[in-house]
Amino acid sequence: MHDGLTKFLDWLKPKKPCLLLAHNAQGFDAKHLIKALTSCGQIDEFCQITVGFSDTLPAFREMFPDRKSFSQQALATDLLDATYNAHSALDDVKMLQTLSTSFISDTVLLKHSFTNSWVQRYIVYLSQKSKALRTLQPLICLKKISKSMAEKVSASGLTLEHLQLAYSRGGVDTISNVLIEKFDGRARVTSNKRVIRSICSYFQAD
Repeated sequence: MHDGLTKFLDWLKPKKPCLLLAHNAQGFDAKHLIKALTSCGQIDEFCQITVGFSDTLPAFREMFPDRKSFSQQALATDLLDATYNAHSALDDVKMLQTLSTSFISDTVLLKHSFTNSWVQRYIVYLSQKSKALRTLQPLICLKKISKSMAEKVSASGLTLEHLQLAYSRGGVDTISNVLIEKFDGRARVTSNKRVIRSICSYFQAD
């Protein structure tokens, strides 16, 4: 993998500073590329060459809000009357280049761009969320909360240990305060009293 990334970086160098485009870059491509570069010790060189990524998926959603499908293959068929081998990485990249240059302005691409440092922070966040979610498995297994609610709890940075500490300090009221605490005008996790009572029942059983 190191050799492949070296060739990739050598190819990018004459073009720097680069903004890399990918369809669903924010949800997939960017984090996997940054992880690979980090594991191979090449992330610093990459950051010197590139300024970040732009996600063409939300860009096309903005440009064509009435469309139902935004898969790259559907866009190629409908907008260019073209087909290509989506299983070929090279063909895939060439088609995205054609689509983006034909239909997306630089202004829109920049609007949907994000930096390498944002991706690095996002990777750390996902790792912490995953660890927090694993601690919540007892609540899920006992059907105290749903998997989707556990996702919301872990996304807020809370673990089972945090909830247990809150309950030990003030019971239902403290658990409620932690879950209902407002961030940007919305509850940190939930204000649903049934959900809060269900979580508390887990600690009451202890």
